[in-house]
Amino acid sequence: MDLLPSLMLAEGTYWGIDLTVNGGEALIGGYHRDLFTSGTYDDVTSIFLLAAESPLDSESWNLTEDIVSDLEPPINREGSVKVAHGDDWTHITYQANRDDETGVERVGTFYAHGRLGIGNWSFRIAVGDQTTISELAVLPDNKGTDVVVMAWREGTGQDATLVVVRADSSMQTQDTVNLSAPGMGMIQFVKTKRGIQMFHDSVGPSGRQIVYSIIEANQTIIGTPIGEGELMSVGRSDIAGETHLFYLSPTQDWRARMLIDDSALDIPNQGILDRIRIWTGLDASTFTLAVRIVGVALAVGCLLVFLASAGIITHRRRQGPKLIVEIEDDEEVIDVDEDYVSIIEEDEDESQNIDSSEKSDLSDIEDENVSELIEAGESKTDLIDDDSGEEDGTTRRQKRRQERRKAAEPKPEELPAPPSPSELEGELPPPPTPMELGTLPPPPGIDVICECGANFRVKSIELKYVPCPVCSERINL
Repeated sequence: MDLLPSLMLAEGTYWGIDLTVNGGEALIGGYHRDLFTSGTYDDVTSIFLLAAESPLDSESWNLTEDIVSDLEPPINREGSVKVAHGDDWTHITYQANRDDETGVERVGTFYAHGRLGIGNWSFRIAVGDQTTISELAVLPDNKGTDVVVMAWREGTGQDATLVVVRADSSMQTQDTVNLSAPGMGMIQFVKTKRGIQMFHDSVGPSGRQIVYSIIEANQTIIGTPIGEGELMSVGRSDIAGETHLFYLSPTQDWRARMLIDDSALDIPNQGILDRIRIWTGLDASTFTLAVRIVGVALAVGCLLVFLASAGIITHRRRQGPKLIVEIEDDEEVIDVDEDYVSIIEEDEDESQNIDSSEKSDLSDIEDENVSELIEAGESKTDLIDDDSGEEDGTTRRQKRRQERRKAAEPKPEELPAPPSPSELEGELPPPPTPMELGTLPPPPGIDVICECGANFRVKSIELKYVPCPVCSERINL
C-alpha cells in the first residue's frame, strides 16, 4: 500500500525509515528531503510520522508532517530515525549535523517527544556527539512513567565506544554507561517482559564477537560475548519465549542461534479455538472469518431442519388419524349400502322426555324393518346367484345395492274406491246458484293530449315517449 505520495528524483526522497509495533499499533518515522519545496527549490529536510491502530489499508494511517523541520541531515544520508511508543509521549531519536559548543560540524544524536497528530514538536535536545548507529526503546517504571533507553556508537574503528543512556522524558535524570567496542558494526534492541535485550558486535581477542546485555528500568547490565561472528539481525517469539540471532560466522557462512529465557513462560490459557487455529496454521483474522462462516452455515442448517420438522408435523396433522379397515368374506356378510344409513340427531332434553314405552315401540319397529330388509336381500341374492353365477363379487354387490335402493323407495299410497250412489244416505245438496260477474277493468293504456289539441290513447304503458299523429310533436309519457 502507498502511505506517502511518490516523489521524482528532482522532487526529493524518503530515507532513514524505522518501524515499531506495540500492542497492534504501528508507528513509522523517517526523513523527508523536499527539493522542490512548492517550486522554490529550497531543499528542506524534515521528519514525518505515520501511525495506525489497525494498519489494514492506506486509509488507516494518520500522517504527521514536519514534527522536526528544517534540520541539516548527515552527509550521504547516514543514520536513521528511531521511534518508540510511550504512555506519556511518542519518542524519537534522529541524527543531524551540529556545530554548537565547539564550532566544528559533526553528526550528533538528538532526542524529541510530542503528541501524534501535532507537528513541530517543541521539545528537542542533543544527547550524543559524533554518533552513527543508534537504538531507542521505552520502558515503564514502578510509577508508570516512561523511562527512555537510548544507545549509540560514538567514534569509529578502534576508538568506537558504545554509549547506553537511561533517562526520563525530560532528560533531567540520566544514567549513562560507556563501553569500549572497537570495530562495532551493529546494535539492536529486543524488548521482553523482563526488560530490553541488547546485542552488539565488536572485535575481541579472537576476532569479531557478539555481546549480550540486558537493560531494565532501574539498571543496565552489560553481559559477555555469546558467540563469534558479525551480527546481522535479531528477532523474538513471545509465545515460545525465544530470541533468534542471525550472524555471519568467521568462515563467512550464515548461521542462526536461539537464546532461551531462563524465566518461566507466562503462556495464556488456550481454548479449543486457539488450538484449532494453531493446528491449521491460520492467522487470527482468517481464522475468525472462517469461524463466522461455519457458525452461519450451522445456523442455516439448524433452521432448515426445524422448518422441515415443522412441515412434517403439520402434514401429519392434516392427514388425520389412520383408519383400520377390516375386509370380510362377501358371501357370508350382507353388504349394506351406506346411502341408506341415516343418522338422526336429537337433543338430550327431547331424548330424556321419551318414556320407556315409546322406546320399546321404536325398537320393535326398527327390528321388524331390519328383518324385512334382510329377508328381501336374501331372496334377491338367491335370485341373482341363480341367474348369473359366473359374475364376480363387485357386480353382485352393485346389483344388490340397486335392488335395495328400489325396495327402500317410498310407494304411493292408493286411495280407496269412491262409494256408489246407492250406498249414500240422504239427499244430495242443491247445486250452487250462478254468481254474478262484475265489470271488467278497462284495457291498459294511457290517454295523451297534445299541445295541438289532438287527443289519443296509447295502448302500451312501457313507452317513454310517442309522436303526435297530427303534428308529429314528441310527447314524453
